[in-house]
Parts: sequence; structure tokens; C-alpha cells
Amino acid sequence: MSKLLESSLSALKAANPFRRRLTPAQRQLLECIVNGDNDHAIAARLGIAADVVAVDVAALLQRLGVATRTEATVYAIRHGLIPIQTNPNKHINYRIRIRGGR
Repeated sequence: MSKLLESSLSALKAANPFRRRLTPAQRQLLECIVNGDNDHAIAARLGIAADVVAVDVAALLQRLGVATRTEATVYAIRHGLIPIQTNPNKHINYRIRIRGGR
């Protein structure tokens, strides 16, 4: 990552008021959401009941001011609430299928 990008991300993280107000448990839950885990996977990972996860997710969404897990993921990434791991050596190839095409 470039130094400019790193310094920008550091400044964004430092300026984010939610970063300081989320508890470690809320950050861990948010990481699970960003990873795309469902309630059962989160429950297994955190060692709590799935119905508790559903309540905690709803409370976290409300705290972040978003309506869905997808919005929470975008919010978390944009505001630096979770660490983003990137591998500059890994290239992702996307193949687009066009109906009627090859």
C-alpha cells in the first residue's frame, strides 16, 4: 500500500467516532458480518446462541445507523472499523458471461 493511502486510512480511523465506541465484542461481531457469516456460523465462532446473535446483530445495525448486513459491511470498510487485509500479489480474474455470447 502506498504511504499516502496508509496515512489517509490512519487519519480516517483516528477520526471515526464509532471506532472508539464499539466494544471489542461488537467489533468481533462486525468482523463476522463483514466475512459474510450467518447467525449459526457467528454463534459457533463466538460461542453464543444463534438467537442471541440475531439480537446482537440488530442492535449493532441500529448503532451504526444501517438497515442491513451489507450496509454494515460497506460502512465498516468506509469508516475503517475493521482491518482490511489485502494481498498485492494476488490477482483476481473476473469472467463476465453475456447471455447469447461465448
